[in-house]
Amino acid sequence: MSVLTQQLVCFFTVTLVGLQAGVMLGAAMVQQTAQHLDAECWTARQNGADRLFGKVMPTALLLAILSPLAAVLVFHDAARIWMGMSCLASMLVLAITLIFEVPLNKRFARWQPGSIPGEWQLWRDAWLRHHWRRTVCGIAAFLFSTAACSMR
Repeated sequence: MSVLTQQLVCFFTVTLVGLQAGVMLGAAMVQQTAQHLDAECWTARQNGADRLFGKVMPTALLLAILSPLAAVLVFHDAARIWMGMSCLASMLVLAITLIFEVPLNKRFARWQPGSIPGEWQLWRDAWLRHHWRRTVCGIAAFLFSTAACSMR
């Protein structure tokens, strides 16, 4: 592959994977600061955020997997391995999202003011734990893709 192709792949991969990691880190920090909110305020905030992220995250998650996958096809040697690790870390982000986060978000969407379950904090805390896990995977994907691009 040409040097220009590799440079473009690096640029788009690091940008897309980095943006995803940054958004997840920001969301985790906001979620962490929202821990003091009462049930109704927290639920309204969570559901509002989920409506927004539900529109943009499917595309962002897909691009964060496809971009390093494309890089695996154009890189060689150690750079290919690091980019493959970036792709795998992004796949873990998607898996955590689909297995844990989406079902919890659907649960939260059913909660109505005045009828929020008594154990709501357990569900809120589970969401945050899983989100931190996928944030770590997203940051790892970014670091792996950055390492790969520094080796080519």
